[in-house]
Amino acid sequence: MADWGIKVMRAGEDVTSTDPLDHVFSSAYGAVKIAQETLGTIVLSGTADTTGTVTHNLGFAPMVLVYSEMSTDKWYFGFPYTPSETMSISADPSKTYVGTANLILNYNKNAVGTASLRYKVFIMGDSA
Repeated sequence: MADWGIKVMRAGEDVTSTDPLDHVFSSAYGAVKIAQETLGTIVLSGTADTTGTVTHNLGFAPMVLVYSEMSTDKWYFGFPYTPSETMSISADPSKTYVGTANLILNYNKNAVGTASLRYKVFIMGDSA
C-alpha cells in the first residue's frame, strides 16, 4: 500500500528522505491546530480593571495567542502597553489566565475617561 500525505522538505534535502529533521512539514506527524478564533472589544472606563472572557469549553487549559489592536489596523502580539502623557493600557498578569473553560483577559489603564481596545485570540485545540 502506498504512503500518502503531504511533506515539505528543508532546502537542499531530498524528497525521498524519511528523516523528520529533513522536513519543514509532514502530515505524518501531529500539528497544533486552531480550535477557535475570537475577535472582541473591551471598553475601558475610568481607571478600574476591565475583564473580558473568551469561552472555549475545551476541558483543558489550551495554548493561546493574543493580539491587541492599539490603533486602527495595528495589531500587536500579546498584551499592550501604550505609554503616553494621557494614558497607558496594560494587562495584569496576575489576573489574566487561561483555564479549562475560559480565557480571562484583564486590562487596566491609568487615566480617567474611556478607551476601546480590540483583541484577537487564537485558541489551540490539541491538549498534547
